[in-house]
This record gives sequence, C-alpha cells and structure tokens, in this order.
Amino acid sequence: MSRRPLPRPRIPTCRPATMLTPGDFVGPYRIERELGRGGMAVVYLAYHERLERAVALKILHQNLQGDAGFVARFLYEARAAARLDHPNIVALHDAGQIDGIDYIAIEYVEGESLAEIMQRVRGPLPLDFTLSVIGQVAAALDYAHSRGVVHRDIKPSNILVRHTGHALLADFGIARAASIASLTHTGSVMGTPEYMSPEQAEGKSVDGRSDLYSLAIVAYRMLTGSVPFRGESPQATLYAHVHHPLPDPGAANPELTPAISAILRTATAKKPEQRFPTAGAFAQALRTPAAAAPPP
Repeated sequence: MSRRPLPRPRIPTCRPATMLTPGDFVGPYRIERELGRGGMAVVYLAYHERLERAVALKILHQNLQGDAGFVARFLYEARAAARLDHPNIVALHDAGQIDGIDYIAIEYVEGESLAEIMQRVRGPLPLDFTLSVIGQVAAALDYAHSRGVVHRDIKPSNILVRHTGHALLADFGIARAASIASLTHTGSVMGTPEYMSPEQAEGKSVDGRSDLYSLAIVAYRMLTGSVPFRGESPQATLYAHVHHPLPDPGAANPELTPAISAILRTATAKKPEQRFPTAGAFAQALRTPAAAAPPP
C-alpha cells in the first residue's frame, strides 16, 4: 500500500509572506532562512527541491503587493536581469506570482557583500583586492550598458564577493532600459545618496556614465575607508555630490599615488562628458603602472 506524501506546510494566512520561517514553501521553494531586508523586499535563502538548487528568493513586502507601481518596478528587475548573461552579474533563475506573492529567484552567492567586508575590515582595503573587484564590476557594467541597461544603484551592498575573490553585481531593482521611458516620473530621485551621481541626484536622465561615477565612489570608499560625501541629511549628501569637489584621496590614504587621485577625480567629474567613456576604461586606468607605483 503506497503512502501518500505529507502536504507541504503553506504560509498561514495570519502571517505575511515577508515573515516566513524555515520549512515554509513558496511554490516549489522551501524557505531555509532570511538573508536580509530592503526597502522593497525581503530576501530568503530557499531551496528548489526538484532541481536541487539553492536560490536567493526575493519577495516583495506585503504592504507593497497591491501597489501597481512597486509591482511594476519589482517585475522590471526580473525583466532587466533576464536580458543579462554575464559571469559577473547575479543570474536570474525564476520570477512570478504564487498565491498573491510576487517573487524573484536569483543565484545564491556564497560569500559576503562588499558592504559586509567593509564593516569587517575597518579602513582602506588592499589595492590589489580593490582593483580586482572594481575591474570585475566594470566588466559587468560594460556588458549591461551595451544592452541598454543602466543599473542606477551601484553601492557596496549590491556587490557580492565569493570567497575565491569572484565578484558579482546584484540587484537591478531600479535599473532601467536606456531606450524606454522610466517607470518613475521625471524629476524623481532613486538610488543611494552616498553613491549617487550628480545628474541622478538632480533627477535628470542618466546613462552608463552615471554608473561609472557610482563605481568610482565605491573605489574611493575602498581605497580610503570613507565615502567622500556624507551630509547631515540625504539632501545635504546629494547637494555635495552636485556642488562640492572630490576630497583628495591621498589625504585620506597617503599610500595612494597621485595618479590614482587623478583617475578618481576624472571618474567623478560633475559633468558626464568629462568622465571616462566607460566603466572598463576607468578600471583599465587604475591598472596602469603609474597608478600602481608606490608614492614618491
């Protein structure tokens, strides 16, 4: 006599989908543990039993499930990521809606975010590690930009680093295709103030050079141990990005060469046309002998 399989535990109606516990199922995905929370979604480590694959399962916050605008942004992440297939971009596995729950299943990266590394290692990070990570993210950005996708939220928490040193760019949640209308109104500001380009801070249209600016701010943070602009409020930080010159990186870290300081100033020029043309060109400049040479 065959034994009928036990039913899978479903999400109790009294518990929001963003408060799942180990053993709960969202469709074929068994929840293992929570990985983190953001403004739009909660991310869980989950396991697809049939495929025997661990994933990072991103679930839209319960209070946003009925908001058409947020759902559109959430699903746009899936569409943007589905267009991208690159070794330095976190892969999309699945997306959809189950029992009224909007979700995205992406590659689970074993390692740390760059933000976690920065919290663990106080102060500047090693130059060779910085050049490796920036170079890998730059390759991902050049690829995405060549396909018309601008990330718009380059920051340490969106850069994941495996224990092998392999870096991946994650979270295209506010990415947009450069060739279509934005999902947000003109003049709106989306992103993270400490890493936001001047044109993004002012709510202007952006292209790949905005991502380049943000990547250069990440490099500045890695090489000096602090971000160049941080005001008493988000508005003050954005104002500084638009109006204040870049503080000298060499003053924060005397081990940096004058060439690196000059490269960072070019990459963070207030006007996009005065920056490097691509993220790859910026990363290549950092690898020049003059940049790597010890300071006099």
